[in-house]
Amino acid sequence: TEEIHEEQVVAQSLPRAVMQTVVGNRLYMPDECGCVPDKAPLLFTNFKDRAESRGRIRDPLPEPERLPPLPELLDQGSCDDPWNFLPTLGQLGYPTREVEEALNDDERAVMPFEGGEIAARRRLQKWMFDDNRLKDYFRIRNG
Repeated sequence: TEEIHEEQVVAQSLPRAVMQTVVGNRLYMPDECGCVPDKAPLLFTNFKDRAESRGRIRDPLPEPERLPPLPELLDQGSCDDPWNFLPTLGQLGYPTREVEEALNDDERAVMPFEGGEIAARRRLQKWMFDDNRLKDYFRIRNG
């Protein structure tokens, strides 16, 4: 899957670091709902049906008391400014035209996109509570 590939890319990018993955950001643990990760159903509905019939939702894991230090970087100052820490689209090899297009909203979008946690919370508040749309989700999602 895409996630496994991305984990491999991260591990290869940090050869001196030991990468440790922790399964914990899921409602259902794969081994408790009849799905081992490498043989999980590709279709969401098939996974959902198995998970809902066999799985149980666990309590969240406790937050860690402290996090380990970040691995040393070749350039110690590179994390000081997050806009300079991440590569630009141009540095990733995208043509100038595509870089410029990425700065504009796509006119095909059904609504303007505003990123960030505050905007996400506002959207959830409006959709779930103010507009009371959650009650219709199952019908809308499944046609």
